[in-house]
Amino acid sequence: MTLMTLMAPNATTRAHALLVLLVSWWGTAAAATPRPKIIVTMIIDDLGWADTTLNRGVASPDVPTIHLQGLADAGVRLTQMHSQPVCSPTRAALMTARFPFRDGMQHKNTIVPGSTAALPVTTPTLPELFSEHSRGNVTSAMVGKWHLGYASYNNTPTGRGFHHYVGYMQGQVDYFNKTVAVGYGKGYDFWDGDTLDRSAAGNYSLPQYEAAWERVIEDFATSLDDAHGADNVQMRQQQQQQQQQLYLYLAFQTVHIPIEAAGEDARCNHIPDYWRRVYCSMLVELDDAVGRIVKTLAAAVGDDFVILAMSDNGAQVRWATYGGNKTHNKPFWPASTGDNRPLRGSKFTLFQGGVRATAFVYSPSTTLIPAQRRNTTYDGLMHACDFAATALALGGVNLTEVGTQTHVDGINHWDAIISGGSNSLRNHVPINVVSQGKDFSAVRFGDLKLIVGTPTYGIKHGDGWYVAGLSPEAEPAPAHKKGDPYLFNVTADPTEHHELDVEAYADAVKEGQALLDEYVNSGVYAEPQKNTPHLGSLPFLHSGAWMPWLDKQPQPPHINFD
Repeated sequence: MTLMTLMAPNATTRAHALLVLLVSWWGTAAAATPRPKIIVTMIIDDLGWADTTLNRGVASPDVPTIHLQGLADAGVRLTQMHSQPVCSPTRAALMTARFPFRDGMQHKNTIVPGSTAALPVTTPTLPELFSEHSRGNVTSAMVGKWHLGYASYNNTPTGRGFHHYVGYMQGQVDYFNKTVAVGYGKGYDFWDGDTLDRSAAGNYSLPQYEAAWERVIEDFATSLDDAHGADNVQMRQQQQQQQQQLYLYLAFQTVHIPIEAAGEDARCNHIPDYWRRVYCSMLVELDDAVGRIVKTLAAAVGDDFVILAMSDNGAQVRWATYGGNKTHNKPFWPASTGDNRPLRGSKFTLFQGGVRATAFVYSPSTTLIPAQRRNTTYDGLMHACDFAATALALGGVNLTEVGTQTHVDGINHWDAIISGGSNSLRNHVPINVVSQGKDFSAVRFGDLKLIVGTPTYGIKHGDGWYVAGLSPEAEPAPAHKKGDPYLFNVTADPTEHHELDVEAYADAVKEGQALLDEYVNSGVYAEPQKNTPHLGSLPFLHSGAWMPWLDKQPQPPHINFD
């Protein structure tokens, strides 16, 4: 029986056989997966397909990102990585190795300030899985954007297993004053562990994040030196056998709105549009920081580290502006100046510009990434939850063991990535499943992609083709018959210019809908959690800050590097 047969909607034994096959994959991959000292998951917020020089085939990208490009050139580009169309759902997948619709985290919008929506405490996070299932001693640290709930301290990063955390809880904050304002309140949001850090106000965020991750990496390196130099032979042997590792989740704030740079960078002077030029400055500043973090990692552990990098969704384009839809006007909130060309659509949409994520893996070690695999691609279908599963395997977690206790959707792709095999571990990816799979839902299967119901949410013109962060769209969306699903061959037509006739391809439509229905009927499916502000959350009740309001502050987890 082939994998295609197993994954076919009409195979009567498909579910059981697929489970057996996946367990076999997981067990085999886990046994062969290396154990680098430091595992970094690096998320660039709202990065567009053409915002950098990372993706081949983009005509004249206007933002120079030499450090990121250098990592991708020395690593493996992941050409078929899929995200969710907005922030919180993708981050849920990255933090649980589960599709977000398992936990009601597939919100059409992102988690709003003051919402009680959060990762369920019954669903383990990566740090919690590392603590329980790793065959070693994994320290987990996070820097940057959480956006997975904060109503209770038990929902925050330190409440969900991270030993160290510096960052913010909401979907966005001002890069300087660390506040976010919505119609019902304005509040401060910047944290060091479980402590509100008001001293961060007034300074640009990126250097603050950089100081945080440098401290974590350097402390970890010191702990390794202490273990190697321990006088007690038994203690040294025990620590070495535990194989100390660091899992570092870098959830960069850049390049999410507001469009704010530390200053206009001369490397962006060639861009005539002011807002795109500031956007470019934000990205080159981030690129410089990426170059420095690689040096910090190398100083700490030599070549024994891995970086898994991706965007959390596509770019937010300038689909509307203040003062009318004019090219150089300031983007109308929440629009931005991202560039997804030649892909169709924007963040908040199910078109490829919203859900085809820029991604790569990198390590300087030829043991981890062989020379023959450098500057190549892995074309297997992937979802953000696979990044989580791959990180878990790199941290010594047996995914088969985890799967006996909690539902895991992610697959460890590491062996496939570094071996360069032509066979994909997936033949379909559910991009979004909501409204019982009948609206704002999509699935990629084989060469095809089916979108059911509306392909956009909350934006009027984000379904066209935009160029270089300018407004209006360079090419508007073509007419579509209301009520019909969208069907594309995204292998032959990656820019989604040509809809397939749903009547002529009726069997394909049924196949895609059957896949969506099967997830809904799987028994591990939940409609989105309630996502509205709670009156008790309002900042004026908490000294002007957005902070947990449902319980008292617990003691966060701590790790003793000594």
